[in-house]
Amino acid sequence: MKTTKRNHGSPWTLQELEYVEKHYSKMSCADIGEHLGRSANAVRTIAQKLGCAPQKTPDWSDKEMKVIVDDSAQYPDWSNRDDIKAKLKVDLILLLHRYGFPPVANDEVYKSVLEQAENFKKYQQS
Repeated sequence: MKTTKRNHGSPWTLQELEYVEKHYSKMSCADIGEHLGRSANAVRTIAQKLGCAPQKTPDWSDKEMKVIVDDSAQYPDWSNRDDIKAKLKVDLILLLHRYGFPPVANDEVYKSVLEQAENFKKYQQS
């Protein structure tokens, strides 16, 4: 079930805009959004409109991505099994959604991560 943020659709206050400007380069959009009751995507959009400097920290950690990939790639035949690849794709989509990324880019990200995981496992076993 999708939950609506407490400030969804309401106009941005001056205090919220100042908070975004102050913290955008130091915190993830998800963390800022959590504090303000806004989605990560809403924070990213308003930060762009405000002309904030690009974020220096990614919205998710490498560890989160690695855990998702390692969980799927633990099976020897994982890259040949559609059920495991489908679970990996869903997990990646959920991770991206949690941090406010639109579904359009999910296929590209999924394909890139899947390719990297396949290469890693292939060359790790050699």
